[in-house]
Amino acid sequence: MSIFVKNDDVVDVEVHYTEENGNIDVLEQPSDKSVTLKIKFRRPDFSISQRLVASSTTLDQSGNPSVNLLMLQNNMLYFLAKEWDAKEPDTKDGAGEVIKGKSVEMNAENIGNLRVEIARAIVAKLIPVVGQII
Repeated sequence: MSIFVKNDDVVDVEVHYTEENGNIDVLEQPSDKSVTLKIKFRRPDFSISQRLVASSTTLDQSGNPSVNLLMLQNNMLYFLAKEWDAKEPDTKDGAGEVIKGKSVEMNAENIGNLRVEIARAIVAKLIPVVGQII
């Protein structure tokens, strides 16, 4: 193991969830009824962590810089995400045959369209594996 981060260093995050009647329940462990979303994130190096903090810093009412933790979490999700295995739901054709859902491209728009429950679960799993950013 090196003390230097390489461009291809990634961390893996898995979020297990069930969906029923439009409700999403995030689970700590997979079950026979759960779906697992696997996401690969770039491991932040010192330079990237500095940029994440800088882009998440705002001025408070007194004009002093302050890191906005929600903004930092948001930036981590958008800036570090590399790939995922998200797919559209399966459908059925007129004959009742299952048509497998297509892969969903990882991009800013699709990250932004994630359900809040899933996005928060991803961030909650990401923070411990990337370590202390600030």
